[in-house]
Amino acid sequence: MAAHFNRISAILKFSGERGLHRIEFDLPKIKVPHTPKLVLTEDQVKVFFAHLDQFANLHQSVMVRTMYYLGLREQESYRLRWSCYDDKHQTYTIDQQKSGEVSVLPVVEEMADWFARLPRLGTYMCPRDKRDEPHGSKYTTRPFKRAVAEMGLPSTFCHHRLRATLATVLVKKGVPLEMIRKLLRHASVETCVAWYIETDIQDMRSALAKLS
Repeated sequence: MAAHFNRISAILKFSGERGLHRIEFDLPKIKVPHTPKLVLTEDQVKVFFAHLDQFANLHQSVMVRTMYYLGLREQESYRLRWSCYDDKHQTYTIDQQKSGEVSVLPVVEEMADWFARLPRLGTYMCPRDKRDEPHGSKYTTRPFKRAVAEMGLPSTFCHHRLRATLATVLVKKGVPLEMIRKLLRHASVETCVAWYIETDIQDMRSALAKLS
């Protein structure tokens, strides 16, 4: 034991004399897995929207749906604009990203049907009453929370979990991660996997079942 301590002391003394403790080493960063959070199944998504429609008005129902069917962030859903929506080609263009890039997203039939219910009155698809400007930041919170409570989901289930639900549903359907990254407009696949795609014991059981 004494011999080991003598070797360690010699190494520390050597590194101190050579100034090695001041050298910046480029060490790889290890990502610590986050605690799994709740996502919904496809069937649960349908039930959730059915509950939501009981408490929400047309604007709120449309806005919340875009978080799942288009993968929009909450604030993006509040600023839906007619100039960004091409109903002929069923696409929606996002041009206010942090990176400054422009993304053209496909609009599925379900979402197109909801957009068709909105009257075209001005710039915004879901404007404030009598004013052509977006609603406040918590406009969809009350009906969203009521739908969460009706389903018996934990109160921590928030708008952002719909984006994670979309990512998880798509990956279970075999959609490539790079495609999911593009849909959610993430900078990297790693971000998408680490924070948006959830797995459970049944997923792992199904994966191992492929060995037989």
